[in-house]
Amino acid sequence: MFLTLTLKNLKYIIKNNTVLFLFVAISQIVCIIAVFTVSGMIDAITPEPEDERTEGQKSFQIKIADYSISDDDIFMTALFDKNGKCVYQGTDESESDKIYSRYKEGELYAIHDQMPINYRTLPKYKYVKNKLKKVLDTANGCLVYVTVLGYTDNSFFIRYEAFGGHKDFMKSYFPELAESDKHIEISVTSGINTPLSGHNEGDKIRLNDTEYIISQIRETEQEEYNNCVRLNLNDMDDNYIISTISILVSNDATQKQMGQISDIVKTEFGDITGNIQEPQPEPLMEKQFNNMIYIISFILMAVVLVNVSRIYTYLLNRRKHTLSVYLICGANKIKIYLICIAEILLITIAAVLCGNLIFRFILSDVISMLYPSFTGFFTLEIYVMLSGIYLIMGLVIMSVSIIPVIRKTAFSLSR
Repeated sequence: MFLTLTLKNLKYIIKNNTVLFLFVAISQIVCIIAVFTVSGMIDAITPEPEDERTEGQKSFQIKIADYSISDDDIFMTALFDKNGKCVYQGTDESESDKIYSRYKEGELYAIHDQMPINYRTLPKYKYVKNKLKKVLDTANGCLVYVTVLGYTDNSFFIRYEAFGGHKDFMKSYFPELAESDKHIEISVTSGINTPLSGHNEGDKIRLNDTEYIISQIRETEQEEYNNCVRLNLNDMDDNYIISTISILVSNDATQKQMGQISDIVKTEFGDITGNIQEPQPEPLMEKQFNNMIYIISFILMAVVLVNVSRIYTYLLNRRKHTLSVYLICGANKIKIYLICIAEILLITIAAVLCGNLIFRFILSDVISMLYPSFTGFFTLEIYVMLSGIYLIMGLVIMSVSIIPVIRKTAFSLSR
């Protein structure tokens, strides 16, 4: 009964107000086509944003070690003989030169490493473990990985890199360290004896108070990567010395999440270091153009729907006598509202379907000849989203126009 009455009313509108009906239908079809066309054009001319930030620039950097450059830079020198035995280790340059001069050329290997100014006061892992856990718990939903750098003990011979984070990341980039099972990777330089030289994969090695199994040996020609170990964050010894903590979060993290992480980082580590660097913001070009697409689409939809609603209100006012008859015969205002909104929604849905079909099978192919990337924007989700937004906006705007008319009494409508 409801549908029959609605279709009869539509038939009446088409028969007696053909021009206005065609205007309502065609204007909505044109609107849908215009929204799709503008959205696709903006996307087609939008340059692909390039995120040139380094991993460090995307991360929260907690720099505990102070490497400030000054005339009094401190360098730790370690001298090793051919057997890998350390014959000197310290910061006294004149003393290291004396010892070096006692040996023939090539008999000693020297490691020179710039030391942080505050190297004597760098904290051990056991003092920051709980602080770091609170930060990682806060970042858990958007954490990619965390890196902790430092030295295995206060001799500053061996540096370490400890990694932790999302399981998928660990399995992809550090498969040997993905599980917390006391496995480590070591880096050595071919032909140079250091404290890490002379080991084979599968050997056990003790660093500080923890025994590890060597799962991989990496040979490198770069001295800065020599004498270094990699391990899972959960396998760190409590007495390891911390110099830097880096926390990388996902680009999908919301501003609220970033703010929460920033607050907890400052709260937990602010008393240890004043050098806390937050991630640089990602390029906003893509987000700005996406926002432009939505804004222009909403404006086009709103303008057309407001005009359509005004025309339909005009048609409704011309049918006041019919509405008063409905009320006199016992129909309540909710039913009248549903009949009216069903009429205009049927027209709108038909217009949306026609607009989609015309655009998809006629116009999009023509435009894509000029802009090859044009059609790449339009997925099923885009069609459904824009069409759905149009229908919802139509329902709201039409309701605002219809309700004042149907709120009147039967007597008022019959005058």
